[in-house]
Order: sequence, then C-alpha cells, then structure tokens
Amino acid sequence: MSAPSSPSEALPVGSGTGRWILAVGSRRWLLAVLLVLPATIPYLSHYLGAGGLQPTGFIQADQPGYMAVAREYFEGGGVRFLYGNPFSPDYSSPRLYFQPQTFLLGLGWEISDADPGLIFVLFGLLAALVCARTAIALYEATVGLRSPFSPLGLVIFFWGGGLLVLGGLLTTPAAVFRHGGALMVGSTFRLDPFDGWWFLNFGRNLIFPLESYYHALFFGTMVVLVKRQFTRAAVLIVVLAVSHPYSGAELLAVVTGWGFFEVFLRRRDVVPVWFFIATLATLAVSAWYYLLFLPQWPEHRGVVERWTRGWNLELSSAFAAYALVGAFALVAAFRRDFFRNPANRLLAVWFGVAFLMAKHDWFTGTPLQPLHFTRGYIWTPLFLMGVPVLLGLFESWRRTRKPLLQGGIVLLSLVFLADNAAWFTAVGRSYLIEHVWLTQGQRQVLDCLSRPENAGALVVASDNTIAYLSTVYTPLRPWSSFRLVESSDERRREQVQRFFLHGEYPAAWRGKRLLLVVDSVPDSLAVRSRASVLGAVPGGVRGVCSNPEYGVYEVEGDK
Repeated sequence: MSAPSSPSEALPVGSGTGRWILAVGSRRWLLAVLLVLPATIPYLSHYLGAGGLQPTGFIQADQPGYMAVAREYFEGGGVRFLYGNPFSPDYSSPRLYFQPQTFLLGLGWEISDADPGLIFVLFGLLAALVCARTAIALYEATVGLRSPFSPLGLVIFFWGGGLLVLGGLLTTPAAVFRHGGALMVGSTFRLDPFDGWWFLNFGRNLIFPLESYYHALFFGTMVVLVKRQFTRAAVLIVVLAVSHPYSGAELLAVVTGWGFFEVFLRRRDVVPVWFFIATLATLAVSAWYYLLFLPQWPEHRGVVERWTRGWNLELSSAFAAYALVGAFALVAAFRRDFFRNPANRLLAVWFGVAFLMAKHDWFTGTPLQPLHFTRGYIWTPLFLMGVPVLLGLFESWRRTRKPLLQGGIVLLSLVFLADNAAWFTAVGRSYLIEHVWLTQGQRQVLDCLSRPENAGALVVASDNTIAYLSTVYTPLRPWSSFRLVESSDERRREQVQRFFLHGEYPAAWRGKRLLLVVDSVPDSLAVRSRASVLGAVPGGVRGVCSNPEYGVYEVEGDK
C-alpha cells in the first residue's frame, strides 16, 4: 500500500475500522487524550510513590531549571521580557535570553501563584495533548486513514520503537542484576542511551512538557508544509527557532534543505521562492544570535562549555532504534512513484538532515550533545515513510486463511511496542527515573530562604538539592548549584566542596552576604560536624532558622 500521492488524498477513508477512526470527527481530541495516557505513568509513579516524601512535580533533574528561568521574567515586580542566567551568583547577570514557553510558564506562575511544579505539570499536560493532536494530523496528512489498520498504525506511531530492548537482551549474557533499584535480566536498556531518557522514538517525548511543546511546533510545521500553507509554516518555524537552539536549528536545517532541493534542483512550483528565502534568513539570524552574539558574553561561553559534551548516538544504538522502521521505509522508497509525492520528499530530507545532525560528531571536533537531535526526530520520518508498507502487509496477512500469518500481525505489533512496554514497566515502578522529592526539612529550609529579609543573599548549601531548588522556590541564587545549567566555572563547585569537607573558607566569599545551609545527612557534603563547619567562617555566623535536618546561618562580621 503506497502513501497518498498528494496532500488532498490523505483524508479519504475506506471501510471498516478506518471509517470508524474518521467518524470521530471533532472528537479527535478524545483520541489524542487516549494516546497520551501512557505518558502519564511517570507522573503517577512520582505522586503515588513518594512515600513520606513530598512530590514536586519534577520527574527529571533538569526540569526545575526551566521554572527557575520562568521566575526570572517576573522577579522583583513588573515584567521583563529578557532573563539572565538564574544559576549565576551575580544578580546583575546580563539579560540575553527569551523563550516563549518559559515566559508562558512564568506568566502562569505570576497570575496563579500556584506551586511551580504543579504549573509545570499542567503545562506539560496541555502541551502533550496539543502535540498528540498535531501528530494525528501529521499522520493523516502524510499517510491517510484508508487502511482498516489505521488505528493500529496510530498506536504504533505513538508508542512504537525499535529493537533496543530485544537487542540489549540478545547481546548480553542473561544475568539478574540490580539497576537503579530494579531487578533486571540482562542489560535491558544497554542500547537505549541514558536508560531511554533521550527518547529515540516519538511517544516518550510526550512525557516532558517542553519536548511536547517543541514537537507540537515541529510536527505542526510539517503538517502545514504538506498542505502548502507556507505563511503558517514560516510563523511556526520562527517560534520554534526562538524557543530552543537544538530543535529550532534542526527544523530550520530540514526545511531549508528541502526548500533548496525543491526550488533549485527540481525547479517545480512546490515551494515558493519567498518561503525559501524567509527560512534562509531565519537560519542566518539564529546562527548570528547563537554563534556570534551570545558568545561575546563570558558567562554564556561558560554555559556553552557545559553543552560541549560527547553525548553521541552510537551506531549500535542507532541500528537498534531505527532498523525496524528503516526497513519498511527502504521498501517504500524503492517504489516507482514514491518520490513523486512532495510529502515523501520532505520526509526523506527530514530523515537525512536529522540523522546527520545527530551524528555531527563525524564532522566536528567538538560535539554539542548530538543526542539532542534524536528525540524521535529521526524515527518519525522513517516511520511515516514506511508505515503504508507495514499496514499493507498487515492487510495481506489478514486476508489469508493462514493462522500463522494472521498471528504475525500481533507478533510484529508487539515487537514494535516492546521498547516502550519494557521502559514504562520499569519507570512505573520508580526505576530508571530521577524523582525530585523533598523531605519536610528541605521544604522548611526553602520556605525559610524565601523570606523577604533574605533577599540578595547567596545560598551556599551542603545539600545539592537545596542549592539547586533555591533558584525555583526562593528569589535567591546559589553560589554553585552543581547542575549542568550553570556556567562552567568549576572553581565555585570546588570552593563549596573544600569548605564543607575541609573547612577552607574561600577569599571569593569575603564581603558577600551568604546564607549557609548545613545539614547532617550522611550522603551530603556535611561529613564534618555542624560546629566545625560554622567555626571555619571568619567573623562568625548568625542563626536564621533550623530544624532537625538542617540549619540556616547568615555569615556576619566578614566585611
């Protein structure tokens, strides 16, 4: 079964189940809700599995950083449309950045005064629903809903994967071992980068609020391009380019490459010249901003150094993730009329550009976290190119009277779904997941730090969680938050460590107003007694607040 030859052919539906799926009409949002449900599993695990701890709504350690940024737009009263690095110890750090999504998060926080984690989760739910609805539209526009197996195709589109789990189990000796608290058999997620948190297929991206937002814009651009609505596409491209350097650059590269092919190589009236020029101009402005303007600032250069990490897409992982969908895409691409369809040419360019960007370590000496360019952006075009072949195969098996072939529909579907089924099983049991939970003592300390009389002080904490979350739950900034989002000045991190471990009070702290947070948790830096830690402060300290777990002290007399 081939893909529709033009966007207008993506809507007709045949009989059977395919007719049912289109019969929902305006209820496609309900279909989006149903398809999003698996993405709620990590959050259910977070809220229901906290035990005696307090859930924050953050299920991954980078997520609080986005709300720290959101706070910056409205900190101190009024509205500021640019923000500075909230992890800098300099309260006057230059305001150089803006993203629509973090501004919306900050606006919602300012209006509602609700818990920041709750705002983040609610934003994520809305973004996931919009993304799911957009993904359904992309499926319709490129594949259509003619097949009676269209509902199954949509399920596989959202929650299909590759051979990551099967490959991990088959290429390592079977052995029961403990992995993040889970008992596993074999290296189940060995081939899935960072235990599957880089989301090499599409559906898992619905878990992260901002990834849902990015994918909604990316997929929405593809939908309107297939429908040749170029003005709408130009707007969406600009919004994504402003929202995120990685996803924005990837979309710009895909669309610019496709536009160049259509305008200069095929010379057909498919892509207007003005649209190609507009995307090229947007790409140039983005390159100027990220590569020329921002690097002028030392603090931003430090952040970029944090981005310069060899988080590469290994070929073994790429093969396991994409071989299954790639095989069907390859069969489709060899059909005689496949590339006559502009939508298929767009999908092919999308795959090629996304894969090369995810492997830019082949061409550059300083890889900038190449895994950022995966996130389902390679898997999705391969799937959309090959799914008509898959559904046609299912239909041919259904028509036979051979139970073995009919059973192959179920078996192949299960193979597609195996990666996500195994991953959600682990995450649902709180394995492989970075819950950000708070103890009662930590919450009390953060409430204490947020008091108005503490404004302008710098937080120096032996507890990394408090140092980091002080940027979210208080108007304060930490000397070092120990997170990847801060600048690359390792000296600040070392200074905190030497102070709590060895009592070395750094000269850089003299004359600064500090709030020391000292705890007695065995896993923290405070392995020395609280008295010996405080005794290392020249001039003494003043108690601010305390509880059985923590003490907060203001440095005094060190002027």
